[in-house]
Amino acid sequence: MSSRITRRRFVKTTAVSGSALALSALNYSRTFGANDRISIGLIGCGDRGVNAHLKGILPYIRSENVAVTAVCDPWRVARERASVAVKEDWGREPRAFVSHRELLSLKDVDAVMIASCDHQHARQLEAAVTAGKDAYCEKPL
Repeated sequence: MSSRITRRRFVKTTAVSGSALALSALNYSRTFGANDRISIGLIGCGDRGVNAHLKGILPYIRSENVAVTAVCDPWRVARERASVAVKEDWGREPRAFVSHRELLSLKDVDAVMIASCDHQHARQLEAAVTAGKDAYCEKPL
């Protein structure tokens, strides 16, 4: 077995680590009581959003007291697939939106993970910051 790291393994490892760092950074911005939960919205429900972002935060749902409460994607198929994944992992169906603007207008969503197509990242990140949300967004390599 080679000790050489592949591009695929590097990207997978950094995505999981990045998600963990993003969630731990949320704790610095606000101190939560025992009953408060960090509500996260997912913008972009494609393969990256479901298989990297959602799966990346699963190990931390209890220790960090987080829940994905909303998903957003213009493509119905991707949106429904993400809703099913969230319901399986968190036991509650998230609110589903077509436009990221609708998700960002929710007062009870504390943070967003942006996993949309690359050319939308800057616009959606700016909208998230303007809406007062904490955000995790990857840039393409």
